Amino acid sequence: MYIPVAHIQAGEVSGNIDGITRHAITKFVHIHFAANKDAASRVLRMGEEPHRVFDVGAPMLDELVGGFITPKKEIYRKFSLNKKKPIVLLVVHSVTEEFDQTEKQMENIMKAVSKFGYQTIIILNNSDAGSSVLRRGIMRNKKPFMSIFPNMKRQDYAGLLNVADVIVGNSSSGIIEAPTFKLPAVNIGNRQKGRMQSTNVINVGYLVNEIEKGIKKAISPSFKRVAKECINPYGDGKSSKRIVDVLESIPIDDKLLIKRITY
Repeated sequence: MYIPVAHIQAGEVSGNIDGITRHAITKFVHIHFAANKDAASRVLRMGEEPHRVFDVGAPMLDELVGGFITPKKEIYRKFSLNKKKPIVLLVVHSVTEEFDQTEKQMENIMKAVSKFGYQTIIILNNSDAGSSVLRRGIMRNKKPFMSIFPNMKRQDYAGLLNVADVIVGNSSSGIIEAPTFKLPAVNIGNRQKGRMQSTNVINVGYLVNEIEKGIKKAISPSFKRVAKECINPYGDGKSSKRIVDVLESIPIDDKLLIKRITY
């Protein structure tokens, strides 16, 4: 029907089925809003015309930079956290392509985190294939120092990123949002494979000792200093304005509506 469509965070890669879907969407839309130069160049390599591609950053960071987060004092109170002791934020989602390994992987992650005995906030996973197995693994291996939440308000989650000592798991928030808070991230496995990363990220496999070493490194004073200097490759908190500016000014004409592949 020649209705112009724009795609936010186009061109990113990941080690999950999301990546395939994202690239398929690219071929159906007219305007591509990429979160960084790496993603923008990938869209161009897919044969999209340069006048359609804009490097604007990830709009999900705008509210974080703008301060839409629950204050630290309220986070400590709300989640019964002791600010003088280390805090681990654990967020793990199932990897569709590794469905048959999900139970063992989650068990290893819980074992590694349990060895530290730190205050641990666990946010339960999404509903991708393997989610029920993963949740069972979390519940079966829960320790008294762990608190589990099925979901929470966005500003509370941001507040936890702001007070945590490390985020552990395979959520994209360790890659995209954590650098805004200068938060060390232990990224486990393949779910975020290929995504552009900042210096706050430590990549590990699924073995217990690998995850344990990653956490030890992340909470070390030397690595915290590294993370403190990291720059977020997904934007500066001004993405929404850039997107709106493009949408307001781009002409809706044949140049926009009739797509031509560049190769």
